[in-house]
Amino acid sequence: MRCLIVAVFLAAALVLPAAAHPKAGFPYNLTFAGDGTITGRFGGVPVTGTYSGTSSSGTFVLNVDGQVFAGGTYSCNGSGCTFTGTQVLGASKSFTFTSATLASTKSGGLNGLYSTHGAWVSGVAKWAKANLTTMRVGQVVRGAASIQGKSGKNASENSEAAKAHGRTDKDKDKGKGRN
Repeated sequence: MRCLIVAVFLAAALVLPAAAHPKAGFPYNLTFAGDGTITGRFGGVPVTGTYSGTSSSGTFVLNVDGQVFAGGTYSCNGSGCTFTGTQVLGASKSFTFTSATLASTKSGGLNGLYSTHGAWVSGVAKWAKANLTTMRVGQVVRGAASIQGKSGKNASENSEAAKAHGRTDKDKDKGKGRN
């Protein structure tokens, strides 16, 4: 009987976190300048990069310290531009975002890249350890970890969610609070 109860709790522990955060969205805020450069944040990580091609199609690359972090293609027509990511953290991953024009700021939340926030942070940590200096690894991982719960929401919504779970901004700053 005890084995059955333990098995049920273990199964619930494995299933519930995935169900609680299905395909977590990750915020991005990228500025595509008219000179072909990109600056901003992708999943909480500060990035720079480039885009090249024509006004109707081309490629883009997001870098961290000169190392490819994400990339893909873009296509534009009379109704706007679609950016289709083909890789993130050195792996084939698909994501899409749109904008009215090629040279502009784009922001929002990407869904479906990683099933949980923890999976995203773990992936970033693994990528950073393989591609960055030891000093930068912690900074980049901290950026990825900072987005928990943001999924395209603003900070006040996150603060309200934390308060609903019995945590205050002071608790968050101290790393305390109830779940």
